[in-house]
This record gives sequence, structure tokens and C-alpha cells, in this order.
Amino acid sequence: MSSHSESASAAALSIANMAFEVESHPPLRWSSWQDVYAPFLESPAPDADLRVPVSVRRGLLPPPAGAQHLFDGGRSWAVWRAGAERFLMHAPRGPAHVVWTARCTPDTASPVQIGCSDALMHVEAQGATLECPLRYPLDQILLMYLFARRRGLLVHAAGVVLDGRLFVLAGRSGAGKSTVSGLLVEHAFGMVLSDDRLVLREQGGRWMGYGTPWPGTARLARAGGAPIAGILFLEHGHANVPERLAPAAALHALLPLASILWHERDLVAPMTDAAAALVAQIPVYRFAFTPDARAVSALAAFMKG
Repeated sequence: MSSHSESASAAALSIANMAFEVESHPPLRWSSWQDVYAPFLESPAPDADLRVPVSVRRGLLPPPAGAQHLFDGGRSWAVWRAGAERFLMHAPRGPAHVVWTARCTPDTASPVQIGCSDALMHVEAQGATLECPLRYPLDQILLMYLFARRRGLLVHAAGVVLDGRLFVLAGRSGAGKSTVSGLLVEHAFGMVLSDDRLVLREQGGRWMGYGTPWPGTARLARAGGAPIAGILFLEHGHANVPERLAPAAALHALLPLASILWHERDLVAPMTDAAAALVAQIPVYRFAFTPDARAVSALAAFMKG
């Protein structure tokens, strides 16, 4: 996607086999976000199973009539409901400084409309451009809504692909996702898709995991995915031996790490049901590790075994 004056309508943001097909006036630019988003900004894959048209315009969109307030993340984002439609707003510096607003009906994957304030405008000799609003947090919010009834979850996890199989390394902030990811890269073991967040989807009767453009401190973000072979919950320790968890214990560990839309009563059940189905079908382990080469050796033995 160009940072100057040509049309952005032919490009798309593709995550987890889903494509946001973006049309904008003025054209879009990505600036400082380009490094992590570049692998996801190719033309959408021909086998994308969900395509969502996105229209971006200058000027904030008003909320729909009668919209009810559902959630307020403070200086992050807020959401209102008007029937099946959702109205989103991003004001990181407070309500007097709204950066973008958006309207969508996620259950139907109907077109998304985004309105941008002048804070996102850039005027140069080549013409005016808009700093793309379809990046964190908006792309992540839309993805959570779109996958809520489609057996898809956004999970705080790193992921490494070995021999065409994905091993999910899940954990809260500080559990060691970026540490382990960095060790795997340092020792050239497998291909790390992400060091912080993965999308896990059930497709065609099997669970797939995908990289996302939302990296952790190791700044690792790759497009693409692979079938999930196992899930390991990370914690600091000394054993370096994966310990198998029963599905109930695995679900208890997974739910705090999954981005569940708890403010949407009708969506909580399908999202938690997807989490339960995931841990019932995929083997899950606890992995207490030492932050050094011993952890890589233990993971190598486990994944190859």
C-alpha cells in the first residue's frame, strides 16, 4: 500500500485467511507501522474465506440513532450498539480528541465504514493522504467481532512452525513468550510466526494458527499459518519438561489469555465454546522453562518427538 497519492483501493490487509479490502479517499499511508504490517498488506490470498469491504473517509462518522453504550476501555476504545450495528470510537487522549470512529455489522461481514479526524491527515506536495486507521487497535477489534461466531479466537501467544506444524506458546504478559521466541530465533529453530498474539481458527474440521501484525517486545510478526499440533502454557521455572493438562485445566488456563468480548452477552457463549472445543481437540501442556538454551533443547525434543 503506497504512502503517497495513488489509490489504495486495490490493496488489502490479510490476517488469518481473512481480508479487509480497503478503499480510501484520500489515499492511505502507513508510516511507522509499515515494518510489522508489510507482510500482511499484500493482495489478498485467493483462498481467503472471509472478505470484508472497508471504506475510509475524512471526517468522523456520527453514532447511529439510539445507540446504547456497551464498553469503554478508557483512553483506548469504546463501543456502542444499535441493533446489529456497532459504533466504535478511538480517543487515546480523551473524549475531546477523537482520532477515528467506525460503523460495522460484524455478524454479516458487511462493509465497514471508518471516519478519520484531521489528526490523521498529511498534506504534502504530492497531495493529501490519511494515516491508515485500520491498524491496532481497530483491526484487532474488528477481527475479534468477525470471528466471534466463526470459531476463531485471538490469543496471547507466540507460535513456532516446525515441519509444517504449529506449536502455540501461550502466556500472560511476562510469562516468557518473547523470551522463548527470541531463543528460538537465536538458535535457528523452526519459524516463529509471532511473539505475542496468534489467531486460532477451526477451519474444515481442524484447528489452524496464524501470525498477526501485533508483535511483542521481540517484534516478530509473520503472515501465514499452519495446523496446530499442540499448545504449551509458559511459565518461568526449572523443569523444562512439558506437563500434559486435562481439558478442564487447559480451558481454565486459556480463557484469561483469549480476547473474549465479555461486554457482548450474545457472543460470550460462542467464543467460550470455541475455546472449549480447541482444548478438547488439541493436546495442551504446561511448560516451566529456564530462559536459556536448555529450554530450546527441551522444546526441540518435545516438538520432534
